[in-house]
Amino acid sequence: MYYWRNKVRKLDGYTTILCIIEFPKALKIKGMKVLYPSQEDFDESVKIAVDLLKQGTPISSIDIIIAAMALNRDLTLITMDSDFKYIQSIRPKFKVKLIE
Repeated sequence: MYYWRNKVRKLDGYTTILCIIEFPKALKIKGMKVLYPSQEDFDESVKIAVDLLKQGTPISSIDIIIAAMALNRDLTLITMDSDFKYIQSIRPKFKVKLIE
């Protein structure tokens, strides 16, 4: 996790339970709120997956669910993973900021 490696221990932001499962140390970052996927997030994820497949750019299901969660909550996803640009190409309202 970018923030952990850069010694950020307080952050007013969000993460998903999926990221916590992958990187439990993120729970130690104060101020971080954990989001859980809803039925609407899973429904949107299926639509995104179908559209990505049609476009010829399938990506991991976890990334798709995370993107759907951000999209449904009108949040900006900050990530190092350029695969999220594929989602932005089919969902222009999806806000993603790539960092190095």
